Amino acid sequence: MLSHDPDWYMELWHSDGIRLPSDGPIVVGKEAIRTATKEDFSRVKILRCDVFPKETQLTSDTTAFSWGKYILEYARREGGEETKMEGIFMTVLIKDSDGSWKMYRDCYNQVTE
Repeated sequence: MLSHDPDWYMELWHSDGIRLPSDGPIVVGKEAIRTATKEDFSRVKILRCDVFPKETQLTSDTTAFSWGKYILEYARREGGEETKMEGIFMTVLIKDSDGSWKMYRDCYNQVTE
């Protein structure tokens, strides 16, 4: 995220991935996620992205899930103040044919306290 390189970020995704954001439409498929990520990176500069998994569990030889909290800080490219967002996530992972784990479903929400 900090590199603002959508191609590198897409290496983490399964070809049939689905992104389920709390503040926008469901994004289906790796190419649609790539397009949405490029649009995100064109609007904001990510300053901090920390992920704090609370639980990661293997559910089969090829499937796992992870959930926890995240902190994201960003600034709009056209100007404005830095924004800090804290939230929660649930990610389902699938083992790819090359043995690497890829994000298959990713759901995240901003938490306000």
